[in-house]
Amino acid sequence: MKVLVVGLRREHSRKLRQLYSQMQIDVLDDQTLHHKPVRNSHEYDIIVSLTKFTNHTTHRNYKNHPGYRMTSGGYSSVANMLGALPC
Repeated sequence: MKVLVVGLRREHSRKLRQLYSQMQIDVLDDQTLHHKPVRNSHEYDIIVSLTKFTNHTTHRNYKNHPGYRMTSGGYSSVANMLGALPC
């Protein structure tokens, strides 16, 4: 499963990748500009946006993706969300 997480803190990205090593997890951290969508967004099964660290532009960029999900939490919310997915 290929996952894109937008807005995760940089220090948590490595932790998330270790926890779910069977998934390919790409992260646009909270310090990265999110105003343009990634070019290959259609290749991701799931796109998670952390609304606390992103804005409405991020939502507009990915809202039509079938695997788009939002969370108002942080690392633990994303970890729980990914843990609930069928692998």
